[in-house]
Amino acid sequence: MPPPEQGRCRGAHAPAIGAPLPPAHHVTADQFRHWSDAPAERFKVHRTGDVARVAAAVAPCGIAAIRKRFWYPRLADRLRGVLRTTALARSRVAGEAEALERLARLGLQPPLLLAWGEARHGPFLTDSYLYLREVDGEPLDAWLAAPHEAEARAVTLAALARFVVALQRARIVDRDLHLRNLLRLRSGALVKIDSPFARVVRGPWRSGGQRRDRDDLERDLVQRLAPAEFERWRQEWSAASRARGPLGR
Repeated sequence: MPPPEQGRCRGAHAPAIGAPLPPAHHVTADQFRHWSDAPAERFKVHRTGDVARVAAAVAPCGIAAIRKRFWYPRLADRLRGVLRTTALARSRVAGEAEALERLARLGLQPPLLLAWGEARHGPFLTDSYLYLREVDGEPLDAWLAAPHEAEARAVTLAALARFVVALQRARIVDRDLHLRNLLRLRSGALVKIDSPFARVVRGPWRSGGQRRDRDDLERDLVQRLAPAEFERWRQEWSAASRARGPLGR
């Protein structure tokens, strides 16, 4: 079966970071096999999944990608995660795809999602897959742990404060807001690369979830920042919270 993006992306040059991508498409299990059989460089493997780097020549839309895959071949695996591997709730991949599309739609970060899909046996999820555009960045926890000029660190902390405040103004409760899940691009911009548990929450429940997000992030920051830098982060957070302007800016 030909790849589903043929005709939509054939001959197209990979758009620049931040430029619109072709609409992400939900692919069937048969269509996914066209990509899953292609060579991929796996750099993270666990019992029920892996993360791999896929070359542009064999990736959706001809754009170098990171592939996340989760599979559940055994009945015990499907039952253990009954609230994300059965029809009772959406899968981890579906949640992450929705979160990435929302972040891009609101202008909080560049579009990254290329394609995603699921395979089911009856109500049970057996395989799921998600392709993200590969971007040239460094996990923020590693970047903060390395020596950098004071001005660059201050600019990055200010960008982090604005990014997280924008998330909260968008009513997003992330539930996995950690430095390891944020990439710092060469431009200094930040992108969220792992959001499988993110939800758009309205009403009084939102504030509690967002407070826990901030607490999780600050526990990470305390371990990587000097006391003066951590105080600077809190000042930047307060300033971003008081600022008025377009969402995500």
